[in-house]
Amino acid sequence: MSDISQRSSARTTSSGGFALFQPYLFGPLAFAADLLAIFAMSVLTGTAYHFAVYGDMGPIVLFLETGFMVALFFTLPFLFREKYNLTSYISNDERLPSLFFIWNYAFLSMFALGFLTKSTEMFSRGTLVLFYFAGFGAIVLLRTQLARQVRLGCKTGRIAARQIMLVGTDAKIRDFQTQFQPWNHGLRINHSIVLDEHFDGSARRGDGRKLEKILNDALSLSRQDQIDDVILLLPWSRSSLIERCVEQFATSSVSIHLGPQAIFDRFNDARLIKLGSMATLNLIRPPLSKMEIALKRSFDILASAVGLTLLSPLFILFSILTKLDSKGPALYRQTRYGFNLKPFEIIKFRTMTVMEQGNDVKQVVANDPRVTKFGRFMRKWNIDELPQLWNVLKGDMSLVGPRPHAVAHDQEFTKKIAQYARRMNVQPGITGLAQVNGYRGPTDTDEKIRLRVEHDLHYIDHWSFALDIKLIWMTLFSKKAYHNAH
Repeated sequence: MSDISQRSSARTTSSGGFALFQPYLFGPLAFAADLLAIFAMSVLTGTAYHFAVYGDMGPIVLFLETGFMVALFFTLPFLFREKYNLTSYISNDERLPSLFFIWNYAFLSMFALGFLTKSTEMFSRGTLVLFYFAGFGAIVLLRTQLARQVRLGCKTGRIAARQIMLVGTDAKIRDFQTQFQPWNHGLRINHSIVLDEHFDGSARRGDGRKLEKILNDALSLSRQDQIDDVILLLPWSRSSLIERCVEQFATSSVSIHLGPQAIFDRFNDARLIKLGSMATLNLIRPPLSKMEIALKRSFDILASAVGLTLLSPLFILFSILTKLDSKGPALYRQTRYGFNLKPFEIIKFRTMTVMEQGNDVKQVVANDPRVTKFGRFMRKWNIDELPQLWNVLKGDMSLVGPRPHAVAHDQEFTKKIAQYARRMNVQPGITGLAQVNGYRGPTDTDEKIRLRVEHDLHYIDHWSFALDIKLIWMTLFSKKAYHNAH
């Protein structure tokens, strides 16, 4: 194989090797699309509401002003963070919780501005409520469709976000193309520069001259084809060769990247960050950002407070029935581990004739004689878990998260499952992904424990506010959520 070989895939370009859509046009068009969508929904919802209620079109100028303010406050965060670009839309950087947060920020900013200018009395509450919901739906639909069309354009070659050159060993280049398929992410491979396995970056006569010629030719190609990015696909341990390549390409206006290493396959969110003046490779970050924690906690407080208020008459009834059914207190408390292994007392309706604690806790099995008659009914329909709304309100738990086990079981499972302790990286929940998929009840085999932990870790790694809402809905209405309830 030649040292320099062009491997531009037909999938990455349209006829003639040129993308039909130039990347630099995308940012202004995406920005304009957000503005127009918000303007249109402000006018449309305003005129529709006024026509339905008052029989006229209403103050269209005011609708335009409202749309302008919301559009301004909504788009500014994306402009400041330079998110109006192809890469952000291809990778779907702005997910639903982020869009929801920024949309609320835009409306709150509009209200604050209206308060400062004493113009809030001009706003129609009905119009604003309709605009709030319809406008957010329009933004989500617009961005979803735009991202879909961008990804489709990248696959068919109509769009090429970046022109790239790969530099590395033949095996590394082939592995990179097979694993990442960059043409599906808006990257057009203009050239692949193949380096011999034994190159070390030194100035030895034979290899040194050969390496210098290859890099000089590659530099000329990068300038000739206006390459955007050079990706070095070399083991990071070969620092001398990497430094030699960087020195060469640093003389041109390209962005130079060290390609991914095998260790990245173990960590989904590895990234280079700055800690003071130090550059470090961050392999794992906390599962939830501060903004996501605040959003999740706010919802927990609101939902648990409403739930406790509405269900308080039933709590009294269930407590009386529990006392009448068997001797003992109505509520059962047991120590569990919460976030970051912090112990707390979980609260449940008592469903058994025993109240086990400590290291001697026997799991409930089918037809367990320790379960009371009324307790069996409550366990079947998950009613015994409802007092944990108080744990949620206190901050010991969340509505959704990995279910907390007895301390004795935590200690046992930690020895069996390597990643088990990661479950404590978020607040435990009343319900969770494992529970709604039927993975509840006795964990009498290693396979049952493994499947439950896999679901819990998937939830932690893929958390979103929308996922929490979905799991709450499934807890109430999915048949699987009631499986294995003994």
